[in-house]
Amino acid sequence: MRRGTWWPLVVGVALAACNSRPNGAMTAPTSSSASTPGSSGALQDIADAGDHVTADAVAWAGALAIVAGSAGHIDETPTRDPIRNDGARYHAWLRAVDAHGAARWSRRIDDAREIHARAIATLGDGVVVAGEQRTGNVRAYTAWVASLDGEGRERWRLAALGDPGITGLQAVASRGDGSVLAGGANGGAAWLVAVDPHGALRWSHAVAGLDEIKAVLATPSGGVVAGITGRTTTHDGRSQLIAVDATGAPRWTIEVPEHGPGELAAIAALGDGGVAVGHAPDEHGRDSAWLVRFTVDGKLRTSEVIPGTASS
Repeated sequence: MRRGTWWPLVVGVALAACNSRPNGAMTAPTSSSASTPGSSGALQDIADAGDHVTADAVAWAGALAIVAGSAGHIDETPTRDPIRNDGARYHAWLRAVDAHGAARWSRRIDDAREIHARAIATLGDGVVVAGEQRTGNVRAYTAWVASLDGEGRERWRLAALGDPGITGLQAVASRGDGSVLAGGANGGAAWLVAVDPHGALRWSHAVAGLDEIKAVLATPSGGVVAGITGRTTTHDGRSQLIAVDATGAPRWTIEVPEHGPGELAAIAALGDGGVAVGHAPDEHGRDSAWLVRFTVDGKLRTSEVIPGTASS
C-alpha cells in the first residue's frame, strides 16, 4: 500500500462528487437517475444514491492509481425484522485514476449480500484485491481475494475462504511470478493464505503467536507478516513481525520495540534487505515508522523508530 502525496488526490478524485461525512466516510449524492454499473469512471459506477462510501486502500498498476473500498447502506424500513435481517447491503468497488487525475474506469463487485474490499496490491499489469463477505442474514463472514487486469476485468476470484464468523483478509501482496500472499483473521485467529498465479489456493494456515495480521510482504522464499497479539478492549496489544517460508511455516519472530500504543499498519521492503513498517496512529493521532534490518535467519541488525507528528 502506498499512501504518499498522491493518496489525498486519488481519493479526492474518486469520490469528488460525494458529500463529506463526520466519520471520514462519504455519502453518494441523492439523484433521480438510476445507477449504471460499468467501466465509464462515473460516480454512479461505484455507488448508488444515498450509499455510504469508504475508500480503504490504493495500489498502482502502471500509470494508474487504483483505489478500493466499499459502498452501501443499512435498510431502515420499519417493517424489517431486526433479528432476522440487520438490513446491511454493501458492495466492493474499485476506481482507476490516471496521472492527470481523470477517472479511467470503475468496477463494482456486488454478487453477495455484503462484500467489502479491505486491501489491494499491484499484480503484473493489474491488481489483486481482498476483503470479506457474507451471503445470508447471519453476520458470519468469509474471505475473498480476486485478481483484475489493468482495465478492471476480473482474471480470477476465490470466495468463501475460511470458516464463517469473524473472518476476512486485511492485507495482500504479490510476487513477480504472479502468486499472492494474503493475511487477516479466520474465526478470530491470525490467518495466512497463498494463491498460485492462476487463482488456485496453495495453502491456508493459522499463524501461531498472533491474533490478527495487519500487513503482508511477499518474498521469493516466503514472506513477512506484521500482526498483533494480546489485544483486549483496554489494550492495543503487542505488534510483531513473523517471517514464514514458502509453505507458510514460521521461521522467526521479531517483536516491535515498545514505543507507545497503536499497531503496525503497513510493511515494505528496503533495497538493502531491510524492512520498513508503518505504525498506525496512537490515541493522540501521531503515527510513526519502524525501520528494521535483519539477516535471512531473523537476527536483528538495526532497529530505528522514526516518530511522526499529529499531522503526518
